[in-house]
Amino acid sequence: MRIYAAAALFSLAVGYVLAHFLVLFYNHWYFAGYFWLKTALLTPLLAATYFAVLLGAWRTLWAGLGCWWIGSYAVAAYYAGGMDLRPLGFTSVLDLEAAYVWAPVLAVAMYAAWRASVARRIARRGQRLTASVLRERRNLRRTLGALPPEDVTSIALCILGTAVALIAAAAVPSQRALAGDEPVRQYADRHSELKDPAQRLWPTMPDLPGTYPTPMHLRARETFLIVIENKIGGAIYALKPAPPLASAPDPQGAPAQAAEAPASSVVLPAEPAEAPSPVHPPPQAQQPSQPAQPPQRTELGHVLVVVDKVNPEGFTAAGWAGPGTVCASAVNAIHIKTAHDYATGRATIFSLLPKELGSVQGKQYASYLSPSSSLMTDIPGGTGLFGGEWAPLVGSTLLIASGDDPAAAAPAKPGYVPREGDTLVLRVERRKYNPEWIEFENRFGGIIWVKELGLDPYPIGQVLKPAVGVGRFLGSQYADVGRIRASHPGVLCISTSPMGEIGGFQIIPRDHAMSAEMIYARSKTQWMVVGPLWALDASWEGLPPLFTDYFYPAFTPALNPDGSINEDVHGAAVFLDRFTVRGRYSDAADPWAYELLRPVVGLDNLALRNLTHLRIYFPRG
Repeated sequence: MRIYAAAALFSLAVGYVLAHFLVLFYNHWYFAGYFWLKTALLTPLLAATYFAVLLGAWRTLWAGLGCWWIGSYAVAAYYAGGMDLRPLGFTSVLDLEAAYVWAPVLAVAMYAAWRASVARRIARRGQRLTASVLRERRNLRRTLGALPPEDVTSIALCILGTAVALIAAAAVPSQRALAGDEPVRQYADRHSELKDPAQRLWPTMPDLPGTYPTPMHLRARETFLIVIENKIGGAIYALKPAPPLASAPDPQGAPAQAAEAPASSVVLPAEPAEAPSPVHPPPQAQQPSQPAQPPQRTELGHVLVVVDKVNPEGFTAAGWAGPGTVCASAVNAIHIKTAHDYATGRATIFSLLPKELGSVQGKQYASYLSPSSSLMTDIPGGTGLFGGEWAPLVGSTLLIASGDDPAAAAPAKPGYVPREGDTLVLRVERRKYNPEWIEFENRFGGIIWVKELGLDPYPIGQVLKPAVGVGRFLGSQYADVGRIRASHPGVLCISTSPMGEIGGFQIIPRDHAMSAEMIYARSKTQWMVVGPLWALDASWEGLPPLFTDYFYPAFTPALNPDGSINEDVHGAAVFLDRFTVRGRYSDAADPWAYELLRPVVGLDNLALRNLTHLRIYFPRG
């Protein structure tokens, strides 16, 4: 017992000496701090390790090395003028490396070589003894004759049993594998929730804090309705401000069952397949006061082909939207989610389309459209509700009225299938006070910044993969340079091409970049991949501010199609009533100046190689 106590005290002294040197050496190289704290934490670890080897087969060597290290420390302490070696200069500390590291390494190597030499001599001696025993055995066999058959059988069975035992041992999984030592992420890949309602997460992602003019979650919203009469020739119009409804929806714009959801990270309980709850909690907003004056009606267009079916094979990112809400808002389509099928992991949707995307003769559609699950309008792409003044937000609520009166509309029930004669109402709630801008540093590990009125810019995320090229994204022909082409829970698409031509790039969240159909986002240059600041936080699919509630493809042109001036856009409204995307270029005359995005058409894998910063300016209302 006394021997073990002495060994423990000696190990503690050696552990302190080694920890003192290692922390000193590290701090000199990296200008680190907390010297004594690191030494105190490292000492017991090194002492325990040294105590273990001190009781091993090489105890003599390790005892000698321990004395060597303590002696080296004593010499260094003499020159340092005390037990703290930090007064030694950088060069002196580097000189200690030879005494503390390389001399012991050489000693261990020489000792190992000596022991190997001894082991070889012992092995040769054993071989000679074995040869002598075998000679004697052969002599006995010649004297006594061959072994009996039963002895041969016993030996064969022993050999066979040993082989079976070795094979069985190899087949048994290790204790480490059985224990499941692999660390578990706080949030699983967001795809898991698409097939398992018990895995539905509402990850913590703080809304933009904001202090001007009021905290962001209390800011007023401007509400209007988009009314669509689902019949041939039915009117499509907007009502602003939104009139009071006979059956008012939840003030956040989502079905009532989501209203009780907490704002923090929770896992939703399993839900019945016929009535799934929304994927994410709707954005918190102050219920706008009902207008005293009658709403103003603005005609937008007419219905050419009604919708009377749904598409159960919705795009992957629609799975992160709530049933009964807009799951995509673009210049070339609006998609609305009605249900979620956990067996397939797919959303059920129907679509609203501009007049360019199909022919009404015989209901002949372009090959990529789903017949009968798309409502065709006579509204041109890039105007009206398709990227014009009345574009809805992702998350806007779907209401249904059985007649022509939108005031009688009620929230759509999960699993709703449109019927001819229904009145479809989209309740759109836009923020009255937006941030000034959101900026992306277009490089690996670039920071995503938000700037609000009265606040300094602050970071909210990081760029995991920069956008370097431009591609042929359908729909960009209906969006001008520097316009938002599309927004949905997994994409923010920016156009780089003039009206009538195709070109753009996309910003997508981390986990959606790993979706099966997004292989090109990992191998091509036309996608920017973004994520939270902390890598273990949940990915941003369907979360504000990038992928719900903030962005929409609204850009009211200053000129009408005939070239005349648009009377609705004048003065400061040219800059304040629309999203504007600008960038900084490393090859510009002034690399610090923000300029309009440079026009790029078609496929160009390196078109954005000089784009260092991307900034999206919000409408100011």
